[in-house]
Amino acid sequence: MDAIRRIVWASDTRAGRVFDTVVMSVIVGGLVLDAVVTLEGLGPRLSRPLAAAGIHHFEHEAQPATFGSIPESFWWAVTSLTTVGYGDAYPVTAGGRMFTAVILLAGIAIVAAPAGLVATALRRAGEETKEDERS
Repeated sequence: MDAIRRIVWASDTRAGRVFDTVVMSVIVGGLVLDAVVTLEGLGPRLSRPLAAAGIHHFEHEAQPATFGSIPESFWWAVTSLTTVGYGDAYPVTAGGRMFTAVILLAGIAIVAAPAGLVATALRRAGEETKEDERS
């Protein structure tokens, strides 16, 4: 956590700090959401099946060909939680759209934002290594 804190607060501009604070809030909120929703933090093992079951509940009557069963809904859950979203399966009901908004935010918090932080840390570590080699 100390490494993440150093990355977030290393920004020199006020706008950068505001953005970093928002990103950190999304990460923390996502971690809390994931821990609560997936039964004591079992993570992706349960978040994808729960997402598939949830979207199936909201969409199976409106789109039986796409969300006819929970296994058929699993494709949507995987692409939505990993923030890929190919667009081949999407909700059309109000309940499905609201559920999707929650799942997309969780996906950003669980996958996308931490991946960006890791990439930033690796880039900065590479820059520090180059500076050390020059000295």
